[in-house]
Amino acid sequence: LPLGVCTVGPDGEVVIWNAALERLSGVREHASRGHPLADLPAPWGSLLSAFAAGPEADTETRVVVAGAERTLRLHRSRLTPDEEGGGTSEGMALLVEDLTEKKAVDAKLAHQDRLASLGRVAAGVAHEIGNPLTAIASLTQNLKYELDDAAAVKERTALILQQCRRIDAIVRALVGFSHAGTVGGEARPFARVEVEPLLTEALQLARMARSATRSR
Repeated sequence: LPLGVCTVGPDGEVVIWNAALERLSGVREHASRGHPLADLPAPWGSLLSAFAAGPEADTETRVVVAGAERTLRLHRSRLTPDEEGGGTSEGMALLVEDLTEKKAVDAKLAHQDRLASLGRVAAGVAHEIGNPLTAIASLTQNLKYELDDAAAVKERTALILQQCRRIDAIVRALVGFSHAGTVGGEARPFARVEVEPLLTEALQLARMARSATRSR
């Protein structure tokens, strides 16, 4: 099997430790069979024993194996006493699937999709940035005629700064969108986020795309 398989008898000792799990864990079959899960070398002893005793029958976790972080999916199937020949306690089968390469490919594809989306709104971005740049140029050119009017200079300076902040917000939104969800090509761990700022940013990007279409 391409998946790692570990079976545990009613006495809590490892019965099967297949070849795929040997390759993934670096723990040989002879070093695992006949031993309780908790006695296996780190990090497998604590990882598998905690999962076997936990409430969840299916979970995804990250673990450092041979100095590299791996993403694993664990599945547990308990054997009923009838399936074990009438015993009084349960044995179980544990499946260990290495999702590291799949996660990396998924993250890369998602990143490429984001870059493609950036290309589709590039014309809209140029249009959006062009507007405040035109305003800044106009305000700056008119400043030389109002140097004696402190109030007018202050007002126009404030408008220039406002347009600069607008450009900065547009650029930051696009940079954040292009890098969202990845660090060095790998997926970031899931985390809670505020939805409202994301929707606001998405609407801003959508408006850029529409304005570019109209300008063409």
